[in-house]
Amino acid sequence: MKYALIRCHEGEHAIALMCGLRSVSRSGYYEWRDRPTRPRTKADESLVEAIRRITNDHKGGAGSPRITWALRHEG
Repeated sequence: MKYALIRCHEGEHAIALMCGLRSVSRSGYYEWRDRPTRPRTKADESLVEAIRRITNDHKGGAGSPRITWALRHEG
């Protein structure tokens, strides 16, 4: 979470300053930033996107049973 906040404001403030304020090392931040995305994270992101799409298709009236059914139906 600390690294994500720094990444959001990377262009606005100096990274060294933000790392100092969050009490993290710059090398740790750069290692986190340059690390490849894990397959599980990619899968989670695509699942969240599918859930949002289903919810929007049902105008916000899709509960967990309907979302589960739609996801299983889609494969």
